[in-house]
Amino acid sequence: FNLAVIPINVFMAHWFLALIGKVRERMMALCMIYSTGFILFFVHILFPETYLTASVSKLYLPYYYEPGSLQWVTRLWFNIVGVYYFIELAYAFRHEKDPIRRNRYLYVLVAILYAFIVGSTAILLVYDIQFDPMWSGLFGFFPLIIAYAVVRYQLLDIRLFIQRAFIYGMSLSV
Repeated sequence: FNLAVIPINVFMAHWFLALIGKVRERMMALCMIYSTGFILFFVHILFPETYLTASVSKLYLPYYYEPGSLQWVTRLWFNIVGVYYFIELAYAFRHEKDPIRRNRYLYVLVAILYAFIVGSTAILLVYDIQFDPMWSGLFGFFPLIIAYAVVRYQLLDIRLFIQRAFIYGMSLSV
């Protein structure tokens, strides 16, 4: 399940570009993110030892991740893509005149910065940097910041979301 970071990062890049209205303008970058993400994902599916090898004991944990030969490539890709969409969003925030949109961008910027910093603490032990990975458990507060922005500043059209959820629920129950 650790491979989930790849499609999640692709989704985040697409979502942030959609949020700032730059999907069409950044289609080439988005295609690169999708294609490189899928290549990495399928290489690691076909050759799992390139991503993570057998677990080993680290700190007080009897089983912890041990990086494979290409795990550093995935980590580098993850960080480059993350920095890219963070810069896109920061640029949009800086140049936005509408105060409501600026607040939307600000909450997403804060949430993603928090997620990157706190969520990345678990990676340190993978590379034998003696840092307790339990701190990364605080990563779970990241969606609360986004949820607050969704409700407070109508980051998503909640009526459309409820309508689609109802339609999907009804189609699954039939």
